[in-house]
Amino acid sequence: MKKILVLLLAALLFTGCTQTKSKGTLKVLTSSGYPPYEIVNEKGELDGFDIELGNLIAAEMGYEIEWVDMDFDGIIAALNADQGDMSLAGFNAAPDRGVDFSDAYYQDGESPYWVLTLASNDWSSADDVKGTTVGIQIGTVQAAAVDSIASEFELTKDARKDIGQMVQEIINGRIDWILIDKTVADQYIASYTQLTTFELQNQNFSDISYNAVALPLGSELTDEVNAAIATLKASGKIDELIAKWFTEEAE
Repeated sequence: MKKILVLLLAALLFTGCTQTKSKGTLKVLTSSGYPPYEIVNEKGELDGFDIELGNLIAAEMGYEIEWVDMDFDGIIAALNADQGDMSLAGFNAAPDRGVDFSDAYYQDGESPYWVLTLASNDWSSADDVKGTTVGIQIGTVQAAAVDSIASEFELTKDARKDIGQMVQEIINGRIDWILIDKTVADQYIASYTQLTTFELQNQNFSDISYNAVALPLGSELTDEVNAAIATLKASGKIDELIAKWFTEEAE
């Protein structure tokens, strides 16, 4: 009898261990080319602040992770078509984007509306962008911001899928500017010293200043993600990633 009980306890312990090890695999969507959030490193691997954070969140939740690199403008539709469990892709948590958002995991206090353009243009205010050609990445809060002023400022919009490509188009003179997060603008300025940035302010722009995980509407994972973020904040692990990816040394 004692032997049977020992075997049963061993079986239960083994089952518990296997469940703790992994609850399954989360398919996490991202879009590389948005440094320092998402990049492809010299080994050809996904890397960056969001990638490392996503790995930590999944591990804290007890899941393995499968990263899917795709065009940013398709992420929200993919989430709501059950093609992904969540997304870390430098999302600004704006209302009415058609997804649920987690609690904030990064907040630098800066607005996400910074003009990136050639320093030789000598621009410094909203008046300078009037009548120009602006590159936009469909599906971003910056694209929505440009839409809100396009008529008033007589802007010509040039839609592209990739921020890096648009930066090259600025350098080559095919577009005049793009609107992006200051952190991302600073990363590109570090690589291309002919660029500069300044904040574009307008009453039509949504007031957003933090990044969050995007999930399908009504996702059952939202509370788990929030709990994982809270734990990682309390442990200092998110601060460690911020220090690694958002300091001048990281640039």
